[in-house]
Amino acid sequence: MIAFDQSRSPLTFIRQAVDALPEKTMPRSDGGRHVMFFGKALGLIINYSPDSALRCSLDGQPLEFLKKAYRPGEVSLSFGGPPLSPAAVSRVLGGD
Repeated sequence: MIAFDQSRSPLTFIRQAVDALPEKTMPRSDGGRHVMFFGKALGLIINYSPDSALRCSLDGQPLEFLKKAYRPGEVSLSFGGPPLSPAAVSRVLGGD
């Protein structure tokens, strides 16, 4: 997830997302990007409202207008103990 600078126009959200990719993903040997625990990054989705979202390529090219916000599934992770939330794993790994 990428937090946008809400003081800027929504027209800048694609650029803000593309600019944040290097810190939110890891480089792959094939030149692509990788998201820890999820795999190869295929693109990005910007939720503008509950009723609209925009799917883009990793370089920011708009690909598809969605008629509802994208809602990712829930994830749990366990290292031999109780499940950890994604936020807890991110904190442990030095993320947000």
